Amino acid sequence: MLHLSKFFELCEIRTGIDVFEIFDDTLKKKLMNIHPRNFINSKLEFPVYKIVVEYETKMGNVKESEKYMILNNQNEQEYDDMWIDMFIRDYKLKYKESINNVQILNVEFVGDAVLQIG
Repeated sequence: MLHLSKFFELCEIRTGIDVFEIFDDTLKKKLMNIHPRNFINSKLEFPVYKIVVEYETKMGNVKESEKYMILNNQNEQEYDDMWIDMFIRDYKLKYKESINNVQILNVEFVGDAVLQIG
């Protein structure tokens, strides 16, 4: 179980989105200092997926690698294919100088990461 003061220390508190995300450090400090008994115990659940990819190095070697993806919440599981496609697109861009032909070999739901708070 994660203590609430530690939880809020690790978080940023977003209070809005305009053109940019708006974060409130004053509110964060306040939440960090509220006594834990003033919060209702809860838990956060995040779906975790294992993605096996294959790619070719610049030297022509074919490699296989396991990657993991954590979705923001249970509702995003409906769109897991979209998130995986975005991950692969970003992965290709990030490593475009060193790898080619990135292919998804397998996608597997591993389970839910559950974080007890309070």
